[in-house]
Amino acid sequence: MRDNDAFEPIVDLDEYHTVRGIILGRHHRLSNDEMLGRLKVVFEQHGKISGVLIDEMDAMPSTASYRHRFGTLVRAYALVGYGGRRCSPRGGTPYCNQAEV
Repeated sequence: MRDNDAFEPIVDLDEYHTVRGIILGRHHRLSNDEMLGRLKVVFEQHGKISGVLIDEMDAMPSTASYRHRFGTLVRAYALVGYGGRRCSPRGGTPYCNQAEV
């Protein structure tokens, strides 16, 4: 037997559904191209990529997801044309394999 009103709720039902929707949305499996596309946008907007930057963005998979999917963060960075510290500044902007970006 089940009674939905047996206990007083700790969390408001609307808030519960909002949070549940956010959690379920994070479990959407992105393709490699979708993950790299989001990483490329970060690079284009910020001129750099870092683990902290990735993890602070809401619409991004976690750095752990990138490591799991691509082996290392450095490999994922390279796939979008970012060379990290190996990039050389040209005209005040980072230049990193621009042909691939």
